[in-house]
Amino acid sequence: MTRPLKSLNDEVKILEQGNLKEFNEIQVKTIDEVGKLTTAFNNMAKALMEREKKLIQSEDNLKTERNFLAQRVDEQVKELTILNAELSRSAKLKDEFLANMSHELRTPLTSILGMSEILIEEMYGPLNEQQRSYLETIEKSGKHLLSLINDILDVSKIEAEKMKLDFSEIDIKYLCESVIRMIKQTASKKRLRVTTSFNIKNNILYADNLRLKQILVNLLSNAVKFTNEGGSIGMDVNDDFAAKATKLRIWDTGIGIKEKDMELLFKPFSQIESNLSRKYSGSGLGLVLAKRLTQMHGGDIKFESVYGKGSSFTISIPWQDMPVYTEVLAKEKFFQKPAKSSSSISSNSYLILVVDDNSDNVTLITNYIKHKGYKVIVATDGNEAIEMAISFNPDLILMDIQMPGMDGLEAIMNIRLTNKKVPILAVTALAMPGDRERCISAGANNYLTKPINLKDMLMAIEKELRGDT
Repeated sequence: MTRPLKSLNDEVKILEQGNLKEFNEIQVKTIDEVGKLTTAFNNMAKALMEREKKLIQSEDNLKTERNFLAQRVDEQVKELTILNAELSRSAKLKDEFLANMSHELRTPLTSILGMSEILIEEMYGPLNEQQRSYLETIEKSGKHLLSLINDILDVSKIEAEKMKLDFSEIDIKYLCESVIRMIKQTASKKRLRVTTSFNIKNNILYADNLRLKQILVNLLSNAVKFTNEGGSIGMDVNDDFAAKATKLRIWDTGIGIKEKDMELLFKPFSQIESNLSRKYSGSGLGLVLAKRLTQMHGGDIKFESVYGKGSSFTISIPWQDMPVYTEVLAKEKFFQKPAKSSSSISSNSYLILVVDDNSDNVTLITNYIKHKGYKVIVATDGNEAIEMAISFNPDLILMDIQMPGMDGLEAIMNIRLTNKKVPILAVTALAMPGDRERCISAGANNYLTKPINLKDMLMAIEKELRGDT
């Protein structure tokens, strides 16, 4: 009686200690209550052993899975690191490509437009009618090419998220009227009737003045381009209190757009028909830019068109939170007096250091400012510029930024170590976001973008020499 119970007790202690591997099945020799208890205990022990076996197997499986997942995580981290490095390199290469393309395209245009401007001004003698006509054609073609280059670069900047808007308080009525005045010159050649209407309570709008002007010029230029002689174009400006936005509607009585072509309107480099593309030249980027610049303002652009009767494009610029400005202050800002004319200073005594590695640009700029009575010395790289700035102590420096060896930014910083006062005008063909800030941070007083308008350059020179702020 006691022997089976002792065997049962021994095996219970083994299970109690968790030593399932040491468990031995108890022999059942009777069919009484003790025998039944022993059989039940054996079955329970077997079930526990089977469960432990499964748990051990599951633990092994989990360990294998964890190791596999850890390995995959390590592999994916490495892949993401490589991918991020490739994306960073790709973004850097794209930035460098945009900067180099801007430089390489704008630099020769400086010579084309600048030399045309000099000849049209008759600096080298009078022109006959045919010569003037040819030069004006060259100038017009150069400006058209520049506008195409600017559009392509602007779209590329937006795609690369490198364009930032410069928001400020602008007088929307004054801006619209100035754009209309500019467009009227082209519209008059086609005998187009140009009308405007304003239904706004406050002229002040918070937006990027340059980019909003670009939007309006693009839309109005298209209106002029696609409206037949004797037609009408116009701009209506209204408050939309429900949307808390200013709506600017540009309309025309032109050729209109077929319904099947409407989906192509805002696609880059798309024009609706090949025969129209040949008749109406352009890159097909104007509307793309208008839409994306409007979206960057937080607004949208909508259009309506009836084929053969005309089109209208309405841009919505939302009202932004801004300080309260009176209309008087706005007018003081936007109706500034023009800069003093060149007669207000005597150029004979001023020495200007021109720094540029491009011989065509050097010839253009030096000949122009010499003709205006200034003395000129030339450096072709950054090191030479530093030496000449010390040796000749010029009254003003025109510094090209992108040069081989020491670039213009480094040269400016070195010049500022010994000369804090000499005015320095940075000249660059990059025209990329942040360029102006980098030039000013390096020590430049102002920033000019190639292709240089010679009259604007002269005004900038005179402003710095006068010490205007």
